[in-house]
Amino acid sequence: MREKAIGKKRSNFWLRMLPFIMWLLPVLALNVGFRFLARIEQSWKERELAETAQQELEALTRSSTAEYRLNRFGGQIIDKLTIAGNRLTDQAGWQQLQSSLFADIGQVFPDFKLHVFGRGVAKTEFEMLHAHSDKVESRRAMGMLFNHLVDQHKGRALPDSLKRQRDKIAENYFGVGISTDAVAGSMKGRTCNILHGRRPHWFVWDYYEKPDGTGYGYMMTAEVLEATRISALQAAAEECRGRGNGVGAFVPVLKFKDPVVGSDKLIRSGLFRSWREKEVRHLFYDRISWMENGPPAPATLGRYRIFSHLGLGMNHLSVFAARQPPAAPLPFWLEFLDMCTGFIWVLLVCRGLILNIWPEMSLNRRFLMLYFLAATFPLGFLGISAVAYHMQTERSARNQIADNLEGCLRLVESTRMQLQDDYQKVARRLFSDTKLAQLISQHGHASEVVKKYILAEFSSHDPALPLIGFMLLDNAGKGLEFASDAASKSRLKNIFGVYRSPIIENMRKLILKKKPDEKLPAFEVSDEEKFGSQAYSSLTGNNFSHEIEKRRNFCIGQKSGEMTAKLIYDLIEIADFPIAILFLLWDEGQLFEKSVSLAIEGFRRDFADFSFIAFRNTPQGLRILYRPENDDLAAQGFSVAARLAETAAARGGTVKNHLNGMTVVAMPYGQNSELIVAGIAGHHQIEHDSSMRRRTFEILIVISLLIAGLCARFVATLLLQPITALKTALDKVSQGDYNFNLTVAGKDELASLTGEFGKMVEGLKERERLSALLSDHAVEALAKNSETAGQIQSRSFRGIALVSDIRGFTTLCETHQTHEITEMLNHHFAAMSEVINGSGGRIYKFIGDAVEAIFEGPDGRVVALNAISAAVKMQKAMLEINQHRRNRGLFSYSSGVGLACGEFHAGHVGSDDTRLDYSIIGEAFAVAANNEAATKKCRDLPIAFSGDVAALIEPGIRVCKIDEEGEVFSLQPDQHQIRKINEEFAGLEMLRVIDNSASAVDVPETAVMHKKTDWNRFFLVFAVAVFAIFMTVGIFYGFEWRRQRKNEVVRHQAEQKIARLARQLRSDSAGYVAFETVMNSCLKRAQSRLAFEPSENDAELMRGEVDRTFAGLSRAGFRPTRVIGINLEPGLNGAAGIFYKHGLTENQEKQFFLLARYLSLVYQKIDAKFLRGSIDPFLSELFGSSESAEFLTSEKIGFAGLTLNGQKLEAVYWNYMKVFPAHLAGAALPERNPDLFFYKHDLARVAGVVIVTVPVEQLRDNPSMLAEAYSDSDIKIAVKTSAGMEYSNELFNASSTNQLLHSEKIVVGGRPCEFLLASSLDEDYGSQRRNQILALFAATILIIWFAVKTFLGGSFVNRSIRAQILLSILMTALVPLTTVFFVAQIFVFENHQALLHQQRTELKRFLDEFELRQGYYQQVVIWQLERYSKNRTAVELAGRSDKEMRSSDFVADFNRYFAEVFKAINLVGDWSSNATVRDVILVNHTENEMAYRENKSKDEFSGLLGQLIRFLLKNLSAQAGVSGLQMQNVKGELFFDAAMKNVRSNFGDEAYLRLNAAHGMPVEFAITTGAAVMLSFVLPSIFQPESALTWMVTLNGGGYMTRIAKRNQSPWAVFTLEYHSYGCIEDQFVPWPGLRLDKAAGWINASSLPISFEQKVGDEVVTLEGRPGIRQFHNFMVGAAMQRPVAEETRKISLFSHYLLAMAVLLFVLIGLQTATDITVPVQALAEGMRQIGLENYAFRIGLDREDELGQLCRSYDRFARSLAEKETMGKMLSRSARQAVSSGDGLAGAWREFVFIFCGSLDFTARLSSEGTGHLFKMLKEQVAMICRIILEEGGDIDKLIGDKVLGVFPIEDGRAVEARQSAIRAAERIVAAENSGSLNFSMATGVNAGRVISGMLGFGSKRDFTVIGDAVNVSARIQKEAEKLPDSRCLYSERFVKGLPDASAFVLHGETALKGKAEKARLFRKI
Repeated sequence: MREKAIGKKRSNFWLRMLPFIMWLLPVLALNVGFRFLARIEQSWKERELAETAQQELEALTRSSTAEYRLNRFGGQIIDKLTIAGNRLTDQAGWQQLQSSLFADIGQVFPDFKLHVFGRGVAKTEFEMLHAHSDKVESRRAMGMLFNHLVDQHKGRALPDSLKRQRDKIAENYFGVGISTDAVAGSMKGRTCNILHGRRPHWFVWDYYEKPDGTGYGYMMTAEVLEATRISALQAAAEECRGRGNGVGAFVPVLKFKDPVVGSDKLIRSGLFRSWREKEVRHLFYDRISWMENGPPAPATLGRYRIFSHLGLGMNHLSVFAARQPPAAPLPFWLEFLDMCTGFIWVLLVCRGLILNIWPEMSLNRRFLMLYFLAATFPLGFLGISAVAYHMQTERSARNQIADNLEGCLRLVESTRMQLQDDYQKVARRLFSDTKLAQLISQHGHASEVVKKYILAEFSSHDPALPLIGFMLLDNAGKGLEFASDAASKSRLKNIFGVYRSPIIENMRKLILKKKPDEKLPAFEVSDEEKFGSQAYSSLTGNNFSHEIEKRRNFCIGQKSGEMTAKLIYDLIEIADFPIAILFLLWDEGQLFEKSVSLAIEGFRRDFADFSFIAFRNTPQGLRILYRPENDDLAAQGFSVAARLAETAAARGGTVKNHLNGMTVVAMPYGQNSELIVAGIAGHHQIEHDSSMRRRTFEILIVISLLIAGLCARFVATLLLQPITALKTALDKVSQGDYNFNLTVAGKDELASLTGEFGKMVEGLKERERLSALLSDHAVEALAKNSETAGQIQSRSFRGIALVSDIRGFTTLCETHQTHEITEMLNHHFAAMSEVINGSGGRIYKFIGDAVEAIFEGPDGRVVALNAISAAVKMQKAMLEINQHRRNRGLFSYSSGVGLACGEFHAGHVGSDDTRLDYSIIGEAFAVAANNEAATKKCRDLPIAFSGDVAALIEPGIRVCKIDEEGEVFSLQPDQHQIRKINEEFAGLEMLRVIDNSASAVDVPETAVMHKKTDWNRFFLVFAVAVFAIFMTVGIFYGFEWRRQRKNEVVRHQAEQKIARLARQLRSDSAGYVAFETVMNSCLKRAQSRLAFEPSENDAELMRGEVDRTFAGLSRAGFRPTRVIGINLEPGLNGAAGIFYKHGLTENQEKQFFLLARYLSLVYQKIDAKFLRGSIDPFLSELFGSSESAEFLTSEKIGFAGLTLNGQKLEAVYWNYMKVFPAHLAGAALPERNPDLFFYKHDLARVAGVVIVTVPVEQLRDNPSMLAEAYSDSDIKIAVKTSAGMEYSNELFNASSTNQLLHSEKIVVGGRPCEFLLASSLDEDYGSQRRNQILALFAATILIIWFAVKTFLGGSFVNRSIRAQILLSILMTALVPLTTVFFVAQIFVFENHQALLHQQRTELKRFLDEFELRQGYYQQVVIWQLERYSKNRTAVELAGRSDKEMRSSDFVADFNRYFAEVFKAINLVGDWSSNATVRDVILVNHTENEMAYRENKSKDEFSGLLGQLIRFLLKNLSAQAGVSGLQMQNVKGELFFDAAMKNVRSNFGDEAYLRLNAAHGMPVEFAITTGAAVMLSFVLPSIFQPESALTWMVTLNGGGYMTRIAKRNQSPWAVFTLEYHSYGCIEDQFVPWPGLRLDKAAGWINASSLPISFEQKVGDEVVTLEGRPGIRQFHNFMVGAAMQRPVAEETRKISLFSHYLLAMAVLLFVLIGLQTATDITVPVQALAEGMRQIGLENYAFRIGLDREDELGQLCRSYDRFARSLAEKETMGKMLSRSARQAVSSGDGLAGAWREFVFIFCGSLDFTARLSSEGTGHLFKMLKEQVAMICRIILEEGGDIDKLIGDKVLGVFPIEDGRAVEARQSAIRAAERIVAAENSGSLNFSMATGVNAGRVISGMLGFGSKRDFTVIGDAVNVSARIQKEAEKLPDSRCLYSERFVKGLPDASAFVLHGETALKGKAEKARLFRKI
């Protein structure tokens, strides 16, 4: 029957490729992760590149000037001189110096001159040792000049004659009018300008002295040339290239036709040229863009990143190009992994598509790979996120270390500020000290008592405060002068000489104002002082006396030689009447050094892990001021610290750098960065923390892998165990072992399948038992038939037949018991089967006691050798069997073996409904049987074979003929030959099996399995419980870890806030800023409650807020003296009313009301001049000065100014209440940072004005006020004094554990106070932590309960494989994904902090860049002045001046031309211009001059300019030695000397020297309102000095920066004002509602230190960074940036991480579902197969195309189904008796039974095989055998055997039914004969019938048995059939024994007596008639 393929063949590509797809996941995760890390690393590298570029640009700009390069060369020279020492006295030392330096110097200064001097032991003066010059100078004169510089520098007094002589030499060398004292005093080691050889030169000199009195020095000059400046630019670019970070260049921004200077590689680049044309704009024509946007933004040029920077005073844009950091390549191993993965994938797909061979693997490997990959995928993310977190955390730690270092360095400034405050406090205490006033009144101004008292105040301070000196003078300028030494006396005199006249004059004015009738003594003012004041006023446009008065009681910086001094002065009064002026002077340099030493000592004590190095910034470079000894960290970081210190000095701000193993921070101090301190911190703690983090993550990875292994174990237990058990059962079944009991606990599909599988195996057992009864050929044919699903095909082949028969078997049966015979036969058949099968043969049949086998193969000789070998082994086996039997006391027996070669024909005979068999027919069987009979002649080796077999035997085997008549041969009985043939025979294993069979004990496998399963369940429940607890603890610690990290950041931020607040509290203006802050906060709160439209409730709301504010301040001792609050409505006639008043008289109320009204009108841009007449006098009285209402409204908003209330000094504050429209008040912040403020004031409504006055003492001497005012939502303050707790904020709680508490000791009002600053670290997480613990505990209990329920079989997981797999895979990923969740959160947090830090850094950098924009237009003005001075018109006018100076035409042309120039430059109304050309003077060589002025009136400064130009022309011409003795010349020179002295005192020696030697070089004078610039040009050229054109230009300062800030379009917002107007910042820049700038402005003003704030505006946060001006030191700046981009970036990263986690979970769910599908598909197919088997449909096939255990199970099912089908077929191939015996197990043992035998055989089938087709004949034979079998079966018989074309039928005689059996046999024989006679049979038949007793049962042992009958009766029936073949027809004969058993034998006649084979007597045979 052909199988019906109901089962669908499944070949799912995705199921096959799932493990390999899973393999892609970790590879993909690694690639995505590494690229993510590469992007992070790339972003950090780009930031580092930007920082490096900024440092390189600053270094490039700093080193690009010729002055810088000359300074550095000078420093190198002095270093070389120091090293060389005495060797310089010989020529070799000089040549060495030349070879080491001159080439480098000559590249920049080709015409430089160098003179080297030395002083030997016991010498008093220096002598010139060597010279490098184009002229031969007098050695004596040069030595005198150098000694003069040294003496002047030391302040050594010289005899007048010697001084005049040396001055004359200096005048000849430096130029007329240049003071040697200026060159010597402050220019040592610094480049200055001189006129040498009538040409402008740069000059630098220096010297050093040794303790032994020896010393060396040098002087170097170089001519000022444009080519030299270009060479300096080129040298700077070469230095930049040499540093290896990139290449630099200088691009002109004004003279566009000039070439670019710098790196040739960069200049030649087409991309660079394109960038220059597109991005570099002209500084004048595109000045608006420059002002609004600054320099070009960084850009990418191919592989390079280009940055730019326009330095102060530069007309070249500094450009730096560096190679962009390449994207971090994937690691080689990952690239190799990607390549291999791709290659393997392509290979697998191609192989599958082309060859249809897809990858397969076992379930065990599949699950191992799936779980390994399921673990590695999240572990990959864990590893990547861990690395990212590690990188970010490390950078955050580095940033935090940098912040800590910066905080330490801030302490240096705080120490300096504290010392500065100490100086100021002592000074101010003296100014108001009544005891000092009394001492002066009693003892006089010049008394020793007064001097000691003043000095004692400074010396008794801790620490002592040294002074340079002081002056105590009366109103006539007489009094006490004190200086610490001679040099200090000179400095004191020089400095005070500048201020003496205006200070005393201001005091005299004040005296006269208070007492108009007071008679004052005469006060002499020298012409020098007069000319100096006039020069200052002319130069700056400000009144000198007024400016000095404004600075009274404030520190003033003053440059004096190499020293920067600080001075302060004020009046000393008695009864509000001034009696003296006290002028104090101290050295700021000493102050700096002292503060540095004090701070570093504290650092070494408090910060042992930090090292600090202090440098002094000198023109020659840095000089070490302090360097710790025996400090490895300082030694390692020294070079980096020095480099950063240089950058910090150039930038004027803090510089940071992170290196491998350390972080370095450098911070400059002083207005000109006189000192730089570098802090170095090692990364030991970072490395330790990194190591701990790595170890933690490694442990987590190991734990994750362990959990993955446990989950795999879980799956193996719950899923793979049944599959493995089935697979094991399959293996056992395949091995023929059915002795197991397969039971699996559970309710899922696999458990059900296992049960059904067990039932199916039972059918297999029966099949195997049946297969043992068939021949090997039949079983093989059946297997092939089931595979091809068709009928068994007949075939023919050639082979060798083997027949073996037991000799004397009949006798043995008659003489021995049945069981003995049965046992003997079983062992005999089993042994012979083992030998035959082992030799390549196959058993065909057991016929009685005979064995028939066949050997076949392609090589006849091999087949013959195998057959002969089998025969020999059979005989050897017989020897072993008999020996074994004899040992057991059993009888022995013998057998022979016959072999014959011939053709065989095999095919299927019979039918399904009767009996089937696979028959092999061939004459060789008969020949072999005859040969076996012939073996009786071979006594030694009973083996016989025919001649054709002998012909195939190898020649080496000797044979002998045993039958002379026939062709029968045997082997010669040669033992050596036999051993050679059978050398591999190792004996019979069967005998050992038989011996051991009795001792084998079956183990109850089921019980063991159940016990193991119980232990597995317990272990899994325990593992799940441990896992749940572990996860609970891990999750809890994850939350704690996140909280701890956040708290660390919050703590760090709190420490910074506290440090900033502590610095602020220490500032001298802390009380005033506190007052302003409190009042501003009050107004802000009121504003927030008001509506834009005026309301009747406005007054009540404002009054309530003011009341609440004053009520809160009253606790701090705040008692305002006068308060007025006025509510206003818009418009000129808008209603106004007083909503609050306190302490006002009626007149004051009226005046204050008018003032408030005026202020509101001004704010609304309404003309309020009509009120000025009433207000200005009131303001003069209020402030005690000439302040006007306009000044008050423009500069004093929100400011605590000083006023007099009677005789008491008070602070007055006023400000607006501004209300914004609702759409702005509640609006979100704008999109861009520059839009954080508005241009228009009218956006807001002025709802009111508040004016408050309070006694100064309450602000200055009230610590409680400070605590109240500076307490905010972040920090609470309490104050303790010696009397105990003086003040505590309401929310202050010192006992709280969740806060950072800091103590700061500050002296307030002369009282030592301890300020306790408490910053809340975070909210209390106690309740949250408890809730988390409870939730996690409940989840843990729930998980354990669910696990117990699951393993007890009570949950849905037990019923679903899908749920089990999904749960296990999710458990595998749970630990890494949970860790990734927390790591991702921390990473997001750390990245957010890093982005904020980067934002603050970039904001600070922007402020540095923005400050430089102030100088852009200055360069434009200089460029314009040069153009207008050197164009044809100007040169022609200069040429005409000789003859036409006084002509009207010349004057008209002169005025016309310069009027146009003034108009072109001044640009009135243009916000981008800050220049005002005030004067231009043309002086020719005849000393005539022509001037054009802005105000058309000549002032004294014009004389200064004219005289200056005259000196310049004299120095440039041959007239330098001509003296003018005319009175006007003498007077002019007196004025010039006085003016120049004033210039020198006020603006320093550098400006003074440049002013004397200026040509084409701007000379800048810093003034309070900005700067004044003087610029001179010699016409027509410096080589032909006929005339000179000099310009005086004033540059607006702070106001100009404010204008630029208002139009800023950079990415950041910036607010800047001058210090004195800081309260107006929110009036000048109307900030977005909610954004407060007053606090930042006030803090910067009070502390002069940078500030850093974060301010919440609505739902957003704004970062504020502010600092004092560095170059524009009159200004402060505040930068603002919304944190929205940072928050948005953080949100994106957070969402990305969440999406990634969600996708990972979803992916794992899909993987779990897919994996479950991979399991359930075959399981469901198997279940369906079981259902079909239950329906007895054995044709159903699954056909699953896979190679794993499930595929094997499915194929096993298919095999089992085929086996069941074969079982049906086998049943048909066995007798009914055999089937019943196998099924029931009864009757299997051999026993004597009686049967009737009918033996039928064809006559001519064998003969016809040789002539006819085998297939046709077998078909006919099959039909015939089927008919004969059907006849026998129908008659009640059974088919015992089908032997080829013969049929052996048996009729059992049971229960005495012998007659019925004989009658049935007779009927069957008659029907067979009748069928033949009727032609129904295809072949002639012969039948023999016999009856008798035989042994019946299962014979054989092991895998080959036979259920048959054995005995003489069977043989007799076969012999009878042979005799019947001789009959002509009706060929059927009966034996005598059969006939005798019939009750009536009349129907039978005697056929005859015949001798039968094997019988001694003849047998009587009968026929039926």
